[in-house]
Amino acid sequence: LLPPQQQHIFLVVGVPGSGKDSVIKRYLRTLDIPLLDASADLVKEYLAAWGSDELSQRVRENNRLHGPGKHLLHAQYLHRESILLIDQVVERALEEGRSIMLEKTLHDNEHVLTHARKFRERGCKVH
Repeated sequence: LLPPQQQHIFLVVGVPGSGKDSVIKRYLRTLDIPLLDASADLVKEYLAAWGSDELSQRVRENNRLHGPGKHLLHAQYLHRESILLIDQVVERALEEGRSIMLEKTLHDNEHVLTHARKFRERGCKVH
């Protein structure tokens, strides 16, 4: 358990498709700091693959029959769910003294700044 002043919070910010995952996060992994990857995309992939609700099951069945497609309703549902889960994962990681790599998009910069202030107020090193 790290004290807050030794916890690193890396806010990885950019528009969708800007290389957050493929470039920046790959670099951060080379820093030899144990980091929790709090990625909404990872949560969405998990929910899409393993969600047991009726909508997830129907989307998977449709993909099996017709190949993967864009399912806007399902994507919006997964987006909301992933944000809720990531907020809970981040809070628990902070309580456990873990360093975090948190991915955010730039659709609302005030939201990103609010997160940064919250982490800094807890004494974490925000990058």
